[in-house]
Amino acid sequence: MRTYMKFLLSAASCILFICSSSSIFAQGTHNLYSFSFKKSGAQFEISLPKFLNSYNTNSYNNQPHFKDSKNIMVASMIKGKSQTDIYSLNLFARRKAQITKTPESEYSPQLRPGTNFFNCVRVESDGKTQRLWEFPNSHATQGKPLFPEVKNVGYYHWLDQHRVALFLVGEPHSLAIGDTRDNSIETITSNIGRGMGSTPTGELLFIQKLSERTWYIKKLNPRTQKSTIVIETLDGAEDFVTMADGTIVMAQGAKLYATNPKVDKSWQEIADLRQYGLQKITRLAFNGERLLVVVDDPS
Repeated sequence: MRTYMKFLLSAASCILFICSSSSIFAQGTHNLYSFSFKKSGAQFEISLPKFLNSYNTNSYNNQPHFKDSKNIMVASMIKGKSQTDIYSLNLFARRKAQITKTPESEYSPQLRPGTNFFNCVRVESDGKTQRLWEFPNSHATQGKPLFPEVKNVGYYHWLDQHRVALFLVGEPHSLAIGDTRDNSIETITSNIGRGMGSTPTGELLFIQKLSERTWYIKKLNPRTQKSTIVIETLDGAEDFVTMADGTIVMAQGAKLYATNPKVDKSWQEIADLRQYGLQKITRLAFNGERLLVVVDDPS
């Protein structure tokens, strides 16, 4: 159906929605960490932890995204402020730069592949409208909303330069594919979770919740729009990243688990971040060499 449409050790946080028909981003204290993360054969190695949000401790730092091998983008609410902005952090030089500076709140920064633009979800001045915005990397303009009529975007994931998977907030939440070439929105399915990613061959991975306790990672062919079950998620987990060989890494509590759908039928524990003092992982990002971890800090 087509319509218009933070460097010692801590963990990086996650956008959490209060899920309702007029949902908002829940605020909290989140820490962001970086690790070297490697896979050799069936073995995983995690090392070299870095605490990334020393510029903004005991506050909100979430939804990290790699700009390149040295720099990331993150949504932070600086102490004394009432809204989030997007910041750029250098993982090695410990420098930061503010990317957005607006009266509204911006979340979930991502680069748009194959372009000179980046995107984020903006909660606009009415406190309800949540649209997908786009800005030039050069900051030459103030940006614009993509799919202007779609005002309930919670999360998103680019499939390619033109097509983007959208988590649309509602009762229930739904998955749609937007195409910037004609501003079309095509609804795919409902009852989804926030986690999304891509297989090495470009298929969409997403979370579908069949019941309160039964959740699956599913694989969608964007061309045929047919989806298949990959594996049942870990209990209560809905954030994951993928590796070059197709391995899926998922967090539950302080632990990381992995599965390769080509050869595995279950999850294997690969790391326990309690050795670094971390407890509740809420968001992951991976660029092939480093793993970003957002941790819910209850202090």
